[in-house]
Amino acid sequence: MSATNVFRLVANQNSGWTMFGRVCSRNGSGTESPVPAEGFLVIPSDLSVVQVNVYDQMSSTPGTPIYTANPTPSSVISSTLQTGNVWTAIVGGGNFSFTFPANVFVLPAHDYLIVILFTTSGGETFSGQAYLKTQRVGP
Repeated sequence: MSATNVFRLVANQNSGWTMFGRVCSRNGSGTESPVPAEGFLVIPSDLSVVQVNVYDQMSSTPGTPIYTANPTPSSVISSTLQTGNVWTAIVGGGNFSFTFPANVFVLPAHDYLIVILFTTSGGETFSGQAYLKTQRVGP
């Protein structure tokens, strides 16, 4: 499986937030990515486990997750490339979305690391990550 890029993101504090992306692999069972070098789309049946972890990079224990979720692959991975509406923000479209609850990113001007671990039906693992900084909402 191929690794994904690392992104730097901004979100409002105390707000639910949805992460969108495109998850691909040389061994994916889906259609070819709009960026051929990425390989093929990963589809839900390619995966046995998806784990979402958030780490508070400014805490005294930055290596300990403050939030963990284990969504079913079919709840976060689409079998087809999504290209309309909000998906137009991803050039060529995407197939991954996960919504974080509002109680995860509560501190203003704070740095978080999001790590998403994928385990294939064959037992291979790969991950994607993003750095997120919260911004204060209101005065």
